[in-house]
Amino acid sequence: MSGPASPSAGGGARPAQIVVMFALFATALVGALGLATDLGISFAGRRAMQNAADAAAYAGARKVAKAATASGVSASSEVGTVAGTNGFAFASATPTVACAYVTDADASVGDCSATVPAAATGVKVTVTETHPTFFLRVVPGGPETATTRATATAHVEVPGLTGAGPFIVCATDTILYPNTNTSMNVLNKVGGSWQLNTAAVGKTFLIHGPQINKCANSNNSFKGIADTDANKSLTAPPEKYFGYSTGTVASISATVDGIQGCQAGGPLDNCVAYLPMSVVDAGHPVINSGSNKQMWTIGFASFLITQVSSNTHTGKLLGNYIVKHSGGLGWTPTYFGPVVIKLTK
Repeated sequence: MSGPASPSAGGGARPAQIVVMFALFATALVGALGLATDLGISFAGRRAMQNAADAAAYAGARKVAKAATASGVSASSEVGTVAGTNGFAFASATPTVACAYVTDADASVGDCSATVPAAATGVKVTVTETHPTFFLRVVPGGPETATTRATATAHVEVPGLTGAGPFIVCATDTILYPNTNTSMNVLNKVGGSWQLNTAAVGKTFLIHGPQINKCANSNNSFKGIADTDANKSLTAPPEKYFGYSTGTVASISATVDGIQGCQAGGPLDNCVAYLPMSVVDAGHPVINSGSNKQMWTIGFASFLITQVSSNTHTGKLLGNYIVKHSGGLGWTPTYFGPVVIKLTK
Protein backbone atom coordinates (compact mmCIF):
# COMPACT_ATOMS: atom_id res chain seq x y z
CA MET A 1 0.00 0.00 0.00
CA SER A 2 1.53 3.28 -1.15
CA GLY A 3 1.36 6.56 0.67
CA PRO A 4 1.04 10.16 -0.69
CA ALA A 5 3.73 11.27 -3.16
CA SER A 6 6.63 13.22 -1.86
CA PRO A 7 6.80 16.90 -3.01
CA SER A 8 10.08 16.15 -4.69
CA ALA A 9 8.96 12.96 -6.37
CA GLY A 10 7.02 14.48 -9.34
CA GLY A 11 8.33 16.23 -12.49
CA GLY A 12 6.61 19.59 -11.80
CA ALA A 13 8.51 22.77 -11.08
CA ARG A 14 9.05 23.72 -7.51
CA PRO A 15 7.72 27.07 -6.20
CA ALA A 16 11.27 28.46 -5.97
CA GLN A 17 11.90 27.56 -9.59
CA ILE A 18 8.70 29.26 -10.68
CA VAL A 19 9.74 32.45 -8.91
CA VAL A 20 13.12 32.42 -10.63
CA MET A 21 11.57 31.71 -14.03
CA PHE A 22 8.99 34.45 -13.52
CA ALA A 23 11.73 36.92 -12.63
CA LEU A 24 13.68 36.01 -15.75
CA PHE A 25 10.65 36.23 -18.03
CA ALA A 26 9.49 39.47 -16.38
CA THR A 27 12.90 41.02 -16.97
CA ALA A 28 12.75 39.98 -20.61
CA LEU A 29 9.21 41.33 -20.97
CA VAL A 30 10.15 44.64 -19.36
CA GLY A 31 13.18 44.83 -21.60
CA ALA A 32 11.08 44.18 -24.71
CA LEU A 33 8.46 46.67 -23.57
CA GLY A 34 11.15 49.20 -22.78
CA LEU A 35 12.83 48.69 -26.15
CA ALA A 36 9.54 49.12 -28.02
CA THR A 37 8.46 52.16 -26.01
CA ASP A 38 11.79 53.96 -25.97
CA LEU A 39 12.46 53.21 -29.63
CA GLY A 40 9.03 54.62 -30.46
CA ILE A 41 9.80 57.76 -28.50
CA SER A 42 13.17 58.05 -30.25
CA PHE A 43 11.51 57.67 -33.65
CA ALA A 44 9.07 60.43 -32.69
CA GLY A 45 12.04 62.55 -31.62
CA ARG A 46 13.72 61.90 -34.96
CA ARG A 47 10.65 63.08 -36.83
CA ALA A 48 10.38 66.16 -34.62
CA MET A 49 14.05 66.97 -35.19
CA GLN A 50 13.65 66.61 -38.95
CA ASN A 51 10.71 69.01 -38.88
CA ALA A 52 12.78 71.42 -36.78
CA ALA A 53 15.78 71.12 -39.11
CA ASP A 54 13.62 71.67 -42.22
CA ALA A 55 11.94 74.75 -40.75
CA ALA A 56 15.25 76.16 -39.50
CA ALA A 57 16.89 75.60 -42.89
CA TYR A 58 14.05 77.47 -44.59
CA ALA A 59 14.50 80.33 -42.12
CA GLY A 60 18.25 80.43 -42.67
CA ALA A 61 17.88 80.46 -46.44
CA ARG A 62 15.45 83.38 -46.18
CA LYS A 63 18.17 85.28 -44.35
CA VAL A 64 20.56 84.50 -47.20
CA ALA A 65 17.97 85.94 -49.59
CA LYS A 66 17.62 89.09 -47.50
CA ALA A 67 21.39 89.57 -47.58
CA ALA A 68 21.04 90.39 -51.28
CA THR A 69 19.53 93.75 -50.41
CA ALA A 70 20.77 94.40 -46.86
CA SER A 71 24.21 94.43 -45.26
CA GLY A 72 25.29 92.72 -42.04
CA VAL A 73 22.62 90.00 -42.13
CA SER A 74 23.23 86.89 -40.00
CA ALA A 75 21.14 83.71 -39.97
CA SER A 76 22.08 82.28 -36.57
CA SER A 77 19.40 83.89 -34.39
CA GLU A 78 16.56 83.12 -36.78
CA VAL A 79 17.70 79.52 -37.25
CA GLY A 80 17.99 78.92 -33.49
CA THR A 81 14.61 80.45 -32.73
CA VAL A 82 12.77 78.43 -35.37
CA ALA A 83 14.51 75.18 -34.38
CA GLY A 84 13.62 75.75 -30.71
CA THR A 85 10.01 76.49 -31.55
CA ASN A 86 9.77 73.17 -33.38
CA GLY A 87 11.44 71.13 -30.64
CA PHE A 88 10.58 67.75 -29.09
CA ALA A 89 8.23 67.60 -26.10
CA PHE A 90 10.20 64.88 -24.29
CA ALA A 91 13.58 66.59 -24.73
CA SER A 92 15.41 67.36 -21.50
CA ALA A 93 16.63 70.71 -22.88
CA THR A 94 16.26 72.93 -25.92
CA PRO A 95 17.78 71.34 -29.02
CA THR A 96 21.38 71.99 -30.01
CA VAL A 97 21.60 73.68 -33.40
CA ALA A 98 24.58 73.74 -35.77
CA CYS A 99 24.27 75.94 -38.86
CA ALA A 100 26.69 76.64 -41.70
CA TYR A 101 26.41 78.71 -44.88
CA VAL A 102 26.87 76.63 -48.02
CA THR A 103 27.47 77.15 -51.73
CA ASP A 104 25.52 75.59 -54.61
CA ALA A 105 27.87 72.59 -54.24
CA ASP A 106 27.02 72.38 -50.49
CA ALA A 107 30.55 73.37 -49.52
CA SER A 108 30.65 75.17 -46.17
CA VAL A 109 31.61 78.85 -46.31
CA GLY A 110 31.32 79.77 -42.64
CA ASP A 111 29.20 79.51 -39.54
CA CYS A 112 25.77 81.13 -39.50
CA SER A 113 26.80 83.32 -36.56
CA ALA A 114 28.75 85.44 -39.06
CA THR A 115 27.18 87.70 -41.65
CA VAL A 116 26.12 86.04 -44.89
CA PRO A 117 29.19 85.67 -47.15
CA ALA A 118 29.01 86.53 -50.83
CA ALA A 119 29.54 82.92 -51.86
CA ALA A 120 26.62 81.58 -49.81
CA THR A 121 23.50 80.32 -51.58
CA GLY A 122 21.92 78.51 -48.64
CA VAL A 123 22.40 76.92 -45.22
CA LYS A 124 22.92 73.46 -43.75
CA VAL A 125 21.30 72.93 -40.35
CA THR A 126 21.77 70.03 -37.92
CA VAL A 127 19.45 69.83 -34.90
CA THR A 128 20.19 67.50 -31.96
CA GLU A 129 18.08 66.68 -28.89
CA THR A 130 18.57 64.43 -25.85
CA HIS A 131 15.65 62.91 -23.95
CA PRO A 132 15.40 60.50 -20.96
CA THR A 133 14.55 56.85 -21.46
CA PHE A 134 11.55 55.50 -19.58
CA PHE A 135 11.80 51.70 -19.38
CA LEU A 136 15.28 50.85 -20.56
CA ARG A 137 16.82 52.63 -17.59
CA VAL A 138 15.39 50.00 -15.22
CA VAL A 139 17.19 47.23 -17.11
CA PRO A 140 20.66 46.63 -15.67
CA GLY A 141 23.12 48.47 -17.88
CA GLY A 142 20.34 50.22 -19.82
CA PRO A 143 20.92 53.85 -20.96
CA GLU A 144 19.29 56.69 -19.04
CA THR A 145 19.12 59.01 -22.05
CA ALA A 146 18.81 58.75 -25.84
CA THR A 147 19.82 61.25 -28.55
CA THR A 148 18.29 61.95 -31.97
CA ARG A 149 19.43 64.36 -34.66
CA ALA A 150 18.45 65.48 -38.15
CA THR A 151 20.01 67.57 -40.91
CA ALA A 152 18.45 69.73 -43.62
CA THR A 153 19.89 71.91 -46.37
CA ALA A 154 17.98 74.71 -48.08
CA HIS A 155 19.07 76.93 -50.95
CA VAL A 156 17.98 80.25 -52.38
CA GLU A 157 17.29 79.93 -56.07
CA VAL A 158 16.35 82.32 -58.86
CA PRO A 159 13.22 81.32 -60.76
CA GLY A 160 13.24 81.41 -64.52
CA LEU A 161 11.14 84.47 -65.40
CA THR A 162 10.02 85.75 -68.75
CA GLY A 163 9.07 89.31 -69.55
CA ALA A 164 5.31 89.00 -69.83
CA GLY A 165 4.65 91.49 -67.01
CA PRO A 166 1.95 94.02 -67.88
CA PHE A 167 4.03 97.05 -66.85
CA ILE A 168 7.64 98.12 -67.28
CA VAL A 169 9.07 100.24 -64.46
CA CYS A 170 11.37 103.17 -65.04
CA ALA A 171 13.68 102.29 -62.16
CA THR A 172 15.52 105.61 -61.86
CA ASP A 173 13.81 108.74 -60.61
CA THR A 174 10.64 106.66 -60.20
CA ILE A 175 7.53 108.65 -59.29
CA LEU A 176 6.26 108.07 -55.75
CA TYR A 177 2.57 107.90 -54.88
CA PRO A 178 0.40 109.66 -53.78
CA ASN A 179 2.74 112.67 -53.83
CA THR A 180 3.61 112.49 -57.52
CA ASN A 181 5.88 115.52 -57.25
CA THR A 182 8.47 113.34 -55.52
CA SER A 183 10.54 110.47 -56.84
CA MET A 184 13.12 107.88 -55.76
CA ASN A 185 15.48 105.48 -57.48
CA VAL A 186 14.34 101.86 -57.37
CA LEU A 187 17.79 100.88 -58.67
CA ASN A 188 21.13 102.49 -57.90
CA LYS A 189 24.37 101.93 -59.77
CA VAL A 190 27.01 100.75 -57.30
CA GLY A 191 30.52 99.77 -58.38
CA GLY A 192 29.50 99.58 -62.01
CA SER A 193 26.45 97.33 -61.46
CA TRP A 194 22.80 98.06 -60.80
CA GLN A 195 21.50 97.10 -57.36
CA LEU A 196 18.15 97.40 -55.64
CA ASN A 197 17.80 100.53 -53.53
CA THR A 198 16.89 99.09 -50.12
CA ALA A 199 15.32 102.42 -49.13
CA ALA A 200 12.77 101.91 -51.91
CA VAL A 201 11.50 98.58 -50.56
CA GLY A 202 8.03 99.09 -49.10
CA LYS A 203 7.49 102.35 -50.97
CA THR A 204 4.57 102.78 -53.37
CA PHE A 205 5.28 104.07 -56.89
CA LEU A 206 3.20 105.29 -59.79
CA ILE A 207 3.97 102.64 -62.40
CA HIS A 208 1.14 103.18 -64.90
CA GLY A 209 -0.57 106.40 -65.83
CA PRO A 210 -1.09 108.86 -68.67
CA GLN A 211 2.15 110.39 -69.90
CA ILE A 212 4.65 109.37 -67.23
CA ASN A 213 7.54 111.40 -68.62
CA LYS A 214 10.47 109.39 -67.23
CA CYS A 215 13.48 107.43 -68.46
CA ALA A 216 14.25 110.08 -71.09
CA ASN A 217 11.05 109.60 -73.05
CA SER A 218 11.10 113.14 -74.31
CA ASN A 219 7.81 112.94 -76.22
CA ASN A 220 5.76 112.28 -73.07
CA SER A 221 4.52 109.01 -74.58
CA PHE A 222 5.68 106.63 -71.83
CA LYS A 223 2.75 105.29 -69.76
CA GLY A 224 4.57 102.42 -68.03
CA ILE A 225 2.94 99.76 -70.23
CA ALA A 226 5.09 96.81 -71.29
CA ASP A 227 4.90 95.30 -74.77
CA THR A 228 3.99 91.82 -73.54
CA ASP A 229 4.10 90.26 -77.03
CA ALA A 230 7.62 91.52 -77.67
CA ASN A 231 8.83 90.61 -74.16
CA LYS A 232 7.17 87.23 -73.58
CA SER A 233 10.30 85.20 -74.38
CA LEU A 234 12.83 87.59 -72.81
CA THR A 235 14.63 87.09 -69.49
CA ALA A 236 16.74 89.41 -67.36
CA PRO A 237 19.42 89.29 -66.12
CA PRO A 238 21.46 89.44 -68.28
CA GLU A 239 20.57 93.00 -69.20
CA LYS A 240 18.87 93.57 -72.54
CA TYR A 241 16.30 95.73 -74.30
CA PHE A 242 12.62 95.14 -73.47
CA GLY A 243 9.74 96.63 -75.42
CA TYR A 244 7.24 99.15 -74.11
CA SER A 245 3.92 100.25 -75.53
CA THR A 246 1.81 103.37 -75.74
CA GLY A 247 -1.41 101.40 -75.95
CA THR A 248 -3.56 100.06 -73.13
CA VAL A 249 -3.29 97.17 -70.68
CA ALA A 250 -6.21 95.06 -69.48
CA SER A 251 -4.81 92.10 -67.54
CA ILE A 252 -1.77 89.95 -66.87
CA SER A 253 -1.05 87.05 -69.23
CA ALA A 254 0.76 84.71 -66.79
CA THR A 255 -0.18 83.67 -63.26
CA VAL A 256 2.30 84.67 -60.55
CA ASP A 257 3.09 81.54 -58.54
CA GLY A 258 3.32 83.08 -55.09
CA ILE A 259 1.26 84.46 -52.23
CA GLN A 260 -1.40 86.87 -53.52
CA GLY A 261 -0.01 86.51 -57.05
CA CYS A 262 -1.90 88.07 -59.95
CA GLN A 263 -3.91 85.52 -61.92
CA ALA A 264 -3.72 85.16 -65.69
CA GLY A 265 -6.59 87.05 -67.26
CA GLY A 266 -7.61 88.47 -63.89
CA PRO A 267 -7.83 92.07 -62.71
CA LEU A 268 -4.62 93.94 -61.87
CA ASP A 269 -5.67 95.03 -58.42
CA ASN A 270 -4.39 94.03 -54.96
CA CYS A 271 -2.12 91.33 -56.40
CA VAL A 272 1.60 90.76 -56.93
CA ALA A 273 3.25 90.87 -60.36
CA TYR A 274 6.84 90.51 -61.55
CA LEU A 275 7.75 93.65 -63.45
CA PRO A 276 10.83 94.35 -65.59
CA MET A 277 12.87 97.34 -64.40
CA SER A 278 14.51 99.59 -66.95
CA VAL A 279 17.12 102.35 -66.82
CA VAL A 280 18.88 104.77 -69.13
CA ASP A 281 22.41 103.39 -69.10
CA ALA A 282 25.55 104.65 -70.83
CA GLY A 283 25.34 103.42 -74.41
CA HIS A 284 21.76 102.22 -73.95
CA PRO A 285 19.35 105.09 -74.58
CA VAL A 286 15.60 104.68 -74.90
CA ILE A 287 14.66 103.61 -78.43
CA ASN A 288 11.56 105.41 -79.65
CA SER A 289 11.26 105.11 -83.40
CA GLY A 290 7.76 104.51 -84.70
CA SER A 291 6.59 101.11 -83.50
CA ASN A 292 10.09 100.23 -82.25
CA LYS A 293 9.96 101.26 -78.61
CA GLN A 294 12.52 99.68 -76.26
CA MET A 295 14.13 100.33 -72.89
CA TRP A 296 17.32 98.86 -71.38
CA THR A 297 16.13 96.38 -68.74
CA ILE A 298 18.20 95.16 -65.77
CA GLY A 299 15.99 92.56 -64.10
CA PHE A 300 12.66 91.91 -62.41
CA ALA A 301 11.19 93.02 -59.11
CA SER A 302 7.95 92.11 -57.37
CA PHE A 303 5.31 94.78 -56.90
CA LEU A 304 1.97 94.67 -55.11
CA ILE A 305 -0.27 96.21 -57.75
CA THR A 306 -3.22 98.45 -56.87
CA GLN A 307 -5.63 99.88 -59.43
CA VAL A 308 -6.31 103.56 -58.80
CA SER A 309 -8.43 104.02 -61.92
CA SER A 310 -8.93 102.34 -65.30
CA ASN A 311 -5.71 103.89 -66.65
CA THR A 312 -3.67 104.28 -63.45
CA HIS A 313 -1.92 101.67 -61.30
CA THR A 314 0.49 101.88 -58.41
CA GLY A 315 3.02 99.30 -57.25
CA LYS A 316 4.48 98.69 -53.79
CA LEU A 317 8.03 97.34 -54.10
CA LEU A 318 8.28 94.04 -52.19
CA GLY A 319 11.99 93.36 -52.52
CA ASN A 320 12.70 89.62 -52.29
CA TYR A 321 9.39 87.87 -52.82
CA ILE A 322 9.35 84.13 -52.10
CA VAL A 323 7.75 82.17 -54.94
CA LYS A 324 6.80 78.53 -55.45
CA HIS A 325 9.05 77.39 -58.26
CA SER A 326 11.16 74.31 -58.98
CA GLY A 327 13.98 76.06 -60.83
CA GLY A 328 17.56 74.88 -60.54
CA LEU A 329 20.36 76.29 -58.48
CA GLY A 330 22.21 79.39 -59.56
CA TRP A 331 21.52 82.10 -56.99
CA THR A 332 23.57 85.27 -57.28
CA PRO A 333 23.54 87.23 -53.98
CA THR A 334 23.48 90.61 -55.77
CA TYR A 335 20.29 89.70 -57.61
CA PHE A 336 17.06 91.46 -56.72
CA GLY A 337 13.52 90.31 -57.22
CA PRO A 338 11.57 87.05 -56.93
CA VAL A 339 13.43 84.15 -55.32
CA VAL A 340 12.80 80.51 -54.41
CA ILE A 341 13.54 78.86 -51.04
CA LYS A 342 13.93 75.15 -51.63
CA LEU A 343 14.93 72.19 -49.45
CA THR A 344 17.61 70.31 -51.38
CA LYS A 345 18.60 67.68 -48.75
